[in-house]
Amino acid sequence: MTAPDATPPAGTPKKAARTTKAPAKKQAAAKKTPARKTPAKRAPAKKAPAKKAPAAATPATTRATPRRTAERVHDVVVVGAGPSGSSCGYWLADAGWDVVVVEKKEFPREKTCGDGLTPRAVRQLADMGLEGELAGAHRFTGLRAYGFGHSMEMQWPEHPNFPSYGYTITRHDLDGLVAAGAAGAGATLLQGTEVVAPIIDEGLATTGALPTLAGVTVKEKAGGGTRAIKARYVVVADGSNSRIGRMLGTSRRRDLPMGMALRGYYTSDRHDDPFIESHLDIRDAEGYVVPGYGWIFPMGDGRVNVGVGLLSTDQRWKGINTSQLMDAFVGYAPQSWGLSPETSLGPPTGGKLPWGCRSGRGPAPTCSSPATQAASSTRSTGRGSPTATRRGAWPPPRSATR
Repeated sequence: MTAPDATPPAGTPKKAARTTKAPAKKQAAAKKTPARKTPAKRAPAKKAPAKKAPAAATPATTRATPRRTAERVHDVVVVGAGPSGSSCGYWLADAGWDVVVVEKKEFPREKTCGDGLTPRAVRQLADMGLEGELAGAHRFTGLRAYGFGHSMEMQWPEHPNFPSYGYTITRHDLDGLVAAGAAGAGATLLQGTEVVAPIIDEGLATTGALPTLAGVTVKEKAGGGTRAIKARYVVVADGSNSRIGRMLGTSRRRDLPMGMALRGYYTSDRHDDPFIESHLDIRDAEGYVVPGYGWIFPMGDGRVNVGVGLLSTDQRWKGINTSQLMDAFVGYAPQSWGLSPETSLGPPTGGKLPWGCRSGRGPAPTCSSPATQAASSTRSTGRGSPTATRRGAWPPPRSATR
């Protein structure tokens, strides 16, 4: 696996790239799985049974008991099947790793988002063989920006590695598409299954860092029962407000900005416009500029995604009502979009956008987190899905090489 900027041009055949892998290594790795379950520095095999006498821990435990040869230990368990977690699961499974991706919701499911995919995100989906699944999504060719009485249209440039277009697609459709791609690559996808606790391996203590994990404890919503999923590595990808991250001791850096966004859908005759649109001088009802921006993204299905984002770098941050800010933006947006209370398709929804990496404790040798859990939304726009899709494709650390 390689980082996006180092990958070959998008036109490179996907199957040809996969043939460079050595199938024999995958098979050998699969056969060695049981061997990894017994630490290499333990006593000789003939004494091992005597050391494994303690009773097995209950499924809900959060502390690891000595590993048993008969107990299956996966290579990786990924917590969260959003674009980041699912793309991570795809690339690991595609490389021959034994991966389990755990998602507490069931697809399809709604998710508040601006719904825009940049050319970099499209490239990642193409590399996963999924761009064909976007055939019904709206394709746009550039960005139109407004600010302080000026406007400009910017076409996505021609690039040797990335396409010159993007797509708009709801997270309702996108997330299930990428998760299905991970499952198709060989990952085990568990839907309707919530991770309730990390399993800490006390045999590998760390000082001043995240605890070393041996897996997670999950609860199946259908039956209500809990069980342990053991793994050599855990990828935490359950979002910027990660519950598992907080359990491990991470927290938001208070010295970095916080964003707040709100979006809704409207009907519009310009639903198939070739440009997504950003307004960089968003104003409140009194006409004063506030720190943030507004957007109008055509969806191609009769709708446009309209939203506002606000940044906490201004003293008025806590006093601004985002619903009123949204109404003000809809009121002064270009009339050609036809935005009004009458064309609204329902009340807007929104949430917080933590920016910058989470902090609290140092990294752990068996725990990793991609873009969304690390709270690294794009600084200028707050977009998280394109970043998450790319970060999920990052290769594992060198220490994790099989």
